[in-house]
Amino acid sequence: MKKLLAWPAPLLQKWLLSMLLCLPFLAAAIVSAFSGDRTFLILSALLLFFCGVRCTELYVLLVNGHYHAEDGVCLAVSSIPFQRQRRVALQKADGEQLVFCIEKNKQLSVGQAYRVYLPLSAIPSEVKTAHLPQPCALAVEKIEPVSFDCEESAD
Repeated sequence: MKKLLAWPAPLLQKWLLSMLLCLPFLAAAIVSAFSGDRTFLILSALLLFFCGVRCTELYVLLVNGHYHAEDGVCLAVSSIPFQRQRRVALQKADGEQLVFCIEKNKQLSVGQAYRVYLPLSAIPSEVKTAHLPQPCALAVEKIEPVSFDCEESAD
């Protein structure tokens, strides 16, 4: 349980929401099993199975630590035609530019600092070409600028 709570908050939230998504499919499968509707039972069971596979895959990825975090400033956000993703360019502190994809419903602002959680790549960097898709981010969180208010204390 401690290891579960040690995950970064956006990744823990994504996993918990994926788990919650399974509940309606489970309820639909139970109701259709008791009502005798075989078609609805099969469809509900398939959706429950694939949702469970996705949750398990995400859990294994997070438990084994097969992800890394990158911090940087958003340079550009562009849409990808015919896909439900956006392409984001992020400039890291060392000046290197990182390009990745996010879901279309995530809103990012150019010039804002973000922390991006990306899966570790299974493809070696020598094999990658421009035709392969960019990695899709697991989660993105906004980094708020830290302000230090120094107040002198009178002793």
